[in-house]
Amino acid sequence: MPTIPGSITPISDTEHADEASVRAVERALGRPLREFVEEVAGAVGAVRYAHYLAGRAGDASRLFPTNFLTDSPITFDEAQLHGVAVQIGIAPSIGQLRKQLSDYVNISKRLLIRGHDISAIACWVVRRTGGACSAARVEQIFRLGFERADLEGTTVYGELRAWEAAHAPRRALP
Repeated sequence: MPTIPGSITPISDTEHADEASVRAVERALGRPLREFVEEVAGAVGAVRYAHYLAGRAGDASRLFPTNFLTDSPITFDEAQLHGVAVQIGIAPSIGQLRKQLSDYVNISKRLLIRGHDISAIACWVVRRTGGACSAARVEQIFRLGFERADLEGTTVYGELRAWEAAHAPRRALP
């Protein structure tokens, strides 16, 4: 049984897609699955950031990343994402939304991406390759492969440590 590096739980091929199925998806996408997941999660994250800057106008639940994925072939419909963003009031037009999003080009996608989105997209793809999983299970596997040094290198960890320093003796982390 294959395992994720750093994890202690084996991943059975009956629970998740087998490697051959994932490779077939990558061939169809013309790139590694990781890049596809990052593209989708990054685009949704940028729109969510615009939503935040717009004062959280409209119903953000409509921005769930799998709403913008299609299968046969697997594609990401960024135009649909932008259309929904305009519908919920993030920007008055798609052109203005795209102008606003262009300001985020130099922001690392990893600052815009939510882990829950990565899990949802990965699980969605696994299901399309004949595997069975839940986003919660994918998140569990990711956490098992996440070591303390990885956590300490994150922006949120640094922000929590800065908050602790400013609010001593209160603590947010062990």
